[in-house]
Amino acid sequence: INGFSVFSACLFFIILASVLFTGCQTAATRKATWIRTNLKESAQRSKECFEYIENKPAYQNLFSRLPRSNKITPMQMADTSRPTAEDVTNIIAVYNEDAQCRKLVIEDMSRIVPSFVPIFINAYRTQDLVTADLIERKISLGEANKRRSEIKSDTEAKLRAEESSLKQELKMAHSAEISNRQAIGLAVTDSLSEWGKQQQALADRLQDQQLIDSLNRPKSTNCQVFGNTVNCTTY
Repeated sequence: INGFSVFSACLFFIILASVLFTGCQTAATRKATWIRTNLKESAQRSKECFEYIENKPAYQNLFSRLPRSNKITPMQMADTSRPTAEDVTNIIAVYNEDAQCRKLVIEDMSRIVPSFVPIFINAYRTQDLVTADLIERKISLGEANKRRSEIKSDTEAKLRAEESSLKQELKMAHSAEISNRQAIGLAVTDSLSEWGKQQQALADRLQDQQLIDSLNRPKSTNCQVFGNTVNCTTY
């Protein structure tokens, strides 16, 4: 388990963000960007934490036979040997050191994608059962490797399912915001159109009233006589 699932989750949201980034920016696309960015940072932190443990010389013999779950080979799954006393000591030591890295992952997921938390907790709990069986030497290293590989596959499948649900939720929110913007835009256009019609009707009425006033205004006629000629002006 360890860092693998964090990187998987990060990859999912990189793909998700690219899907949402078609068209206008919305709250959903901004959230997807935020999740993607923070998951990448979390993945890097968890990677550094787990790799620090993996690279310790004291654990190299153990990890050559009981590797991290994303590096297990068929040969290692076929190993029928049981843990030695030294192996048990190292398994306990690795478990204790991993606890801090696990805590880091859970804290990050609680902040970034809370719905991922139960998936990781269940994965860690199931892996702990394998660790307990190893410490008690109830199972072989090969059996432990098989079970840990299954845990990895199961965890990845659950993360993909949750990612799909989140993707659908964000896409629906994205579409709803776009539709709402379009509806507001249409409403504004309709309001402006109606306002324009009202202004034109008012202008027409004012012109009609001016014509009526002109026709109803009292008229005066002034005539002047010049010899045999009469000139009259009406106003």
